[in-house]
Amino acid sequence: MNTAINYTYQQARYTDKGVTFVYNIPYIPLHSGSFTAGAEYTKFELNYSYLYTGMRYTQLSNNQDHIYNQLQPWYTHDASVGYNAKIYKRKAKFVLEVNNLLNQDREIIANFPMPRRFYRLKISYNI
Repeated sequence: MNTAINYTYQQARYTDKGVTFVYNIPYIPLHSGSFTAGAEYTKFELNYSYLYTGMRYTQLSNNQDHIYNQLQPWYTHDASVGYNAKIYKRKAKFVLEVNNLLNQDREIIANFPMPRRFYRLKISYNI
């Protein structure tokens, strides 16, 4: 079994040639983080990840009174299950992923919504 935890606190600031104006750089969150865990047993594997991104400004302004200048925090829970096999003496892998398990609305860039829950089937075969 393997796990990883990451946290980032980042004050990305733009200063206008003096000390008069100091703005947060757009799309850079103050807080972000992730947690991942995975386990393998014989030919099977199971993985889980949690991603968090805090509130971000969309313009070079710190005006908190206008909601159009902010993107709300978002998080996703993702999971996958995989099976490792041999086909004609070569390695093959089958993985089923479920992304955004809780079906959360989120925007990474303003006015460009990201997909809600979606599924992905991956098949790989080593030649």
